[in-house]
Amino acid sequence: MDLTFRRLTDGDLPTLHRWLNEPGVVRWWEGDDVSWKGVVGDYGSGSTDSTEHWVASLAGRDVGWIQCYPTADEPKEAEKWWGRGVDRTAAGIDYLVGDPADRGHGLGSAMIRAFVADVVFALHPGWTQACADPHAENVASWRALERAGFRFVGTVEGKDGPGRLMVTDRPPQKGTDRPAGRSRGFVDYDRVASLYRQGRSLPQEVLDRWGSAVSPFLPPGPIRVLDVGAGTGVFAQVWPQWATARVVAIEPSAAMVRAGDVVHPDASFVRCGAEALPVRDASTDVIWVSTALHHFFDVHRSVEEFARVLASAGQVLVRTYAPGRTEVTWANEFPGRPKWEMRFHTEDQLHAIFGAHGFVLSSVRDVVEWRESFADSARWAERMRDADSLLTALTDEEIAEGLERLRSNPTKIGRLELTLFVFRKDG
Repeated sequence: MDLTFRRLTDGDLPTLHRWLNEPGVVRWWEGDDVSWKGVVGDYGSGSTDSTEHWVASLAGRDVGWIQCYPTADEPKEAEKWWGRGVDRTAAGIDYLVGDPADRGHGLGSAMIRAFVADVVFALHPGWTQACADPHAENVASWRALERAGFRFVGTVEGKDGPGRLMVTDRPPQKGTDRPAGRSRGFVDYDRVASLYRQGRSLPQEVLDRWGSAVSPFLPPGPIRVLDVGAGTGVFAQVWPQWATARVVAIEPSAAMVRAGDVVHPDASFVRCGAEALPVRDASTDVIWVSTALHHFFDVHRSVEEFARVLASAGQVLVRTYAPGRTEVTWANEFPGRPKWEMRFHTEDQLHAIFGAHGFVLSSVRDVVEWRESFADSARWAERMRDADSLLTALTDEEIAEGLERLRSNPTKIGRLELTLFVFRKDG
């Protein structure tokens, strides 16, 4: 879409007044003064706050309003966001699509995505995130945020009721030495690759369990598998056991590739990111993403690549932790839960992200990997403190408190599971 943005002027106030009083909009502005006097006072040139008001235009036609502001200037509202792990250097945004006829066609998500890229991050180098908390019942609004690449981090109470707090991060700067698709910085894999391999190795019985989980979704005959975000190649080596498969493991970290030392004749490594897969269009039968999707710098671009390289009957199999669904008992003992949960995609977010690129969710199932005592969990967490994206979200004090809780109840048995999401091309 040919979307452009310009600063709101007093000449735009009659249009904005009309948009704000449109029935599909005004119901979500309950408590705000959308009278002519209120609009002039809040959005006109006489307003003295730091909020920037913009008009979105599509092919020269004004279609919406969108604003941004530093959350630090709104501490009363932002305090509950910061408590959910949002950066204090984040921006808040609000938005609307003015004409009812323009809604429901993807304009809202396109407008948000373009505004965040072209205005929020491009014009404000100090802003590290963009956030919004639409009312939980305003499904169209938070769905638009999901399609624009925002993730849900928790419910917050607002003046009009519960809101869904949605966040997106500033992408990496071009020209840095961090290639697209590399870890978003949750874990320094080049430094902890050997430790990661040790801590993430899986017993054969768990690998067999995952083989059984994916088996119903594999086409007959020889298949080509892309293991995207392969890490040290734990699964790249077992895919040929699960099927007659040739595996290409995609991994951007050279240290992870070296630590893996994969030697299977039907598995090979390619060092690159998920955003630019080095394979031909429609050449792949299965894409496997194991606990990696949340690390991709540009998830939407990666899924767009998945759609390009998959054959028409291809499947994307995602092994991941999904907040609100997947059970990892030991993690509940650590404070700071909102901070680590916001690193992972919820089931709804995965549905929205893949749906935006022509995929449908065909199956979801939870796979129990093992049960272990809290004493064993404490030992693992202490060893993997710098090599696990859940644990690196926490401060040293939060880690110490969580370890103490686990050790105070050493014989309690916890459950560790991950969830398999299966996506196929729609049609």
